[in-house]
Amino acid sequence: MSSASAGKDYRLAIYDGATMQTLGQEQNTSVSFDIERADATNKDSGNWSEGEQTIRSMSVDSNGVANESDTAYGDLEDHYFNNTKPKFRVTSPAGTTYTATGTLESFSQDGAHDDVFNYSVSITSDGTVTKA
Repeated sequence: MSSASAGKDYRLAIYDGATMQTLGQEQNTSVSFDIERADATNKDSGNWSEGEQTIRSMSVDSNGVANESDTAYGDLEDHYFNNTKPKFRVTSPAGTTYTATGTLESFSQDGAHDDVFNYSVSITSDGTVTKA
């Protein structure tokens, strides 16, 4: 038996002011944990690069079938039009959650004539990311 987890169980939720609302009809979700590196190379480095970890962030990219009646989808639109930062949570297949407030980097919609209406969203954390 495989110990692999199903990608469908990696979910993005948006806080609607009262509760976290899972974004409906997601097809793909990816999370990136990033650390910037400050160059600390000096004359004593022996021709090897040295660095220090500095600023951490988390970014989330998600896309799926757009459903304009979905609460979380509507919340994303509201954050864009009101220029506000969404509180969001990503839940891994094992149940680990990562919660943060972030900047809505992009929110796009695509409606080809021979396909369903789709969305894609990118959010980057601002401040602390909480793991639970």
